[in-house]
Amino acid sequence: PVLLAAGVLLLGACSSDDTAASDSPSGTVTVTAGPPDSTVAPDPGGEGDGGESDDCSGLTGADAVARWAGDVPPNSGGYPWAPESAETDGYDPCADLSWIILPIKGGTAPSPYQIMLFHNGSYLGTATSDAYGFYPDISRVDDATVSVTWHWPKDGESNAGRSGESTAQFTWDESTQSVQMSGEVPPV
Repeated sequence: PVLLAAGVLLLGACSSDDTAASDSPSGTVTVTAGPPDSTVAPDPGGEGDGGESDDCSGLTGADAVARWAGDVPPNSGGYPWAPESAETDGYDPCADLSWIILPIKGGTAPSPYQIMLFHNGSYLGTATSDAYGFYPDISRVDDATVSVTWHWPKDGESNAGRSGESTAQFTWDESTQSVQMSGEVPPV
């Protein structure tokens, strides 16, 4: 597998000194696609002449998981990822931005999930540096934008009664060749 340049692909999530569970970080951060030798091999179609359909990777979601799941950084609990259980419905080899949800092996509802992001089917990195518990709701806003809602328990709530929500949008910016994030991630 292709090695990823450290720090190039991951989004950082900052938190304040406040410990209230209702406070969650927000703002705009960037995932930047580095040069081909530090991220992924160039598309099989060549250098990319600006033609939209020529820039597709030609990989299926299962192919993308098989090729890049090993590049997803470990989660804070050290649990192994379960590429065989990845949710690939959001992957599109021709979309400006698409996603795959990666669970851990033997996970339960509050177990961490990571979101792998792709541009024209090539892996960019994870949506956030932290993997968050509970299955995220992800929807396509348009070809270049996806919306993610994470669920989490507020103080005093059980996992079953989790009512906390944090939502962020991720948008591929063609001019900067990067993903822009706006919104919030769950509290740490």
